[in-house]
Amino acid sequence: MVIPPTAVFDGNLKLDCGVVIYGKFRGTLECAKGTVIIAPGAHFSGRLSAERIAVAGKVGDPAKAAKDSALLIASEDLQIGDGADIHAVIRAPLFNIPMGAKLNSSVIKSMLGTGAG
Repeated sequence: MVIPPTAVFDGNLKLDCGVVIYGKFRGTLECAKGTVIIAPGAHFSGRLSAERIAVAGKVGDPAKAAKDSALLIASEDLQIGDGADIHAVIRAPLFNIPMGAKLNSSVIKSMLGTGAG
């Protein structure tokens, strides 16, 4: 599924596949399988859960506390791009923070997806 650059999605979405967000998404996004990509120029706020998450755009609202702005839960892996701007709570078993990324977040390394609870 693709959220195009001019789209603004407000609401809740549950899918069995991945999503590429080029526009704005506010709400809850649950992807049972696949990767959610927040592309450069895209903006996400709300709750996102997926096997894999890749962020190159903006997540959250710096005017709010990270815990009230966005929550990213990746059961396998979270990829953060150089140009990412993240203001959120992050929960993932694997992630890397590149030098160019802006990260104002609470980071929780979880064992989701690794067989441990």
